[in-house]
Amino acid sequence: MFRNPWTLVIVAMVAAGCNVAKSSDQAEKEALEQRVAELEQRLAETEGETSAEVAQAPAPVAQPAAPPAPIRREPARVVAQPTPAPRVEARPEPEPVVEHAAAPAPVRVAATPAPPLVIEEGTSFDLVLENALSSRTSQAGDKVVARIEHASAPDGALVLPGGSFLEGRVVEARESGRVKGKARLDVAFDRIVVRGQRHAIETTGLSYEADNSHKRDAAIVAGGAAAGAILGKVTGGSAKKGAVLGGAAGGGTVLATKGKEVDVAAGSPASVRVLQQRVITR
Repeated sequence: MFRNPWTLVIVAMVAAGCNVAKSSDQAEKEALEQRVAELEQRLAETEGETSAEVAQAPAPVAQPAAPPAPIRREPARVVAQPTPAPRVEARPEPEPVVEHAAAPAPVRVAATPAPPLVIEEGTSFDLVLENALSSRTSQAGDKVVARIEHASAPDGALVLPGGSFLEGRVVEARESGRVKGKARLDVAFDRIVVRGQRHAIETTGLSYEADNSHKRDAAIVAGGAAAGAILGKVTGGSAKKGAVLGGAAGGGTVLATKGKEVDVAAGSPASVRVLQQRVITR
């Protein structure tokens, strides 16, 4: 509506004047309107002149755009970082070491070796046989074991560790004969066992012999001969012939019967004697 700023100013003044003096008379109002019209006319003329000048003025020559100024890159500034101070870790102070006097090394007392066991010559061993023996079933070389129940040295008692025993073998086993010869059984010991260790030893042996029954056998034969002699005379023969017949009859009975055998039960007592001194290191 209003193309000039002055128009706006004037209109504002008029409006202000209207607002202030609404009660002014008509003449002043007409004069004011006339004045406004004049001013508008001037403004119109002024705008026309300005438009003509603008139309006649040559168009501005477009100037080439200036090349962009080179971007000057500043070298990156290396900001020296302050070297951090070394971090010192607080360490607890070591506790003072109290040196104690070294304890003396334990003194090893060498065990005093036990005195050797001396079995003097002439020492007697009271034994108990651990296995049975028989002239009928035992054979030469069979093992024999006898436990030592008591040992007696010539100068007093000899103490042996418990469980000591003798080891030996059967030397001869002979059965009883039919006419002559008694049953016999011989045993020899050559080892003593003390605390599980075997040691050689020399002792007397054991000899068993059956009872002698030949005297009784001879009496039986003699009785048979006498009865035969009597029988010969009764039958009308000679006494000599009857003795031969009676003796033969009696002798047949003796030849058919064997003598006694040797039988030794396990647990039977026995006794031997040491023939040579023996020193046993414990």
